[in-house]
Amino acid sequence: MLIILAILQTLVQAIALHHNIDLSDLIARKVAVQDFYDFVEMDRGNKLNLNAMNNNEAKASVHLFMEFAENWSNDEVPDPYYSDRSNDINGFEQVFKMLSDASQGLLKKIVMDNLNDS
Repeated sequence: MLIILAILQTLVQAIALHHNIDLSDLIARKVAVQDFYDFVEMDRGNKLNLNAMNNNEAKASVHLFMEFAENWSNDEVPDPYYSDRSNDINGFEQVFKMLSDASQGLLKKIVMDNLNDS
């Protein structure tokens, strides 16, 4: 299992590098309560879990990441590691394109929110 995950991680990094994005220094970790500010999540399950962890004092908002996508109708990002396409580079490439689109939409929202606040 660890070998398969290492191969998949290498595949994700290769796709990102193909798009001039270096992920080699990133390290994943679990979310902690003190992390709360605003979050975007890939699926409803993670959104529900974060909302359950969120305390009333944090004033955090949790959104599905694909809410910010302009060119995709999906409301969730499929998990390419655990889907029927986990050994298919096209599944990882599709997820990259979805995340890229949602990232651009989120950046536009952040810029517009900051313009409106000033």
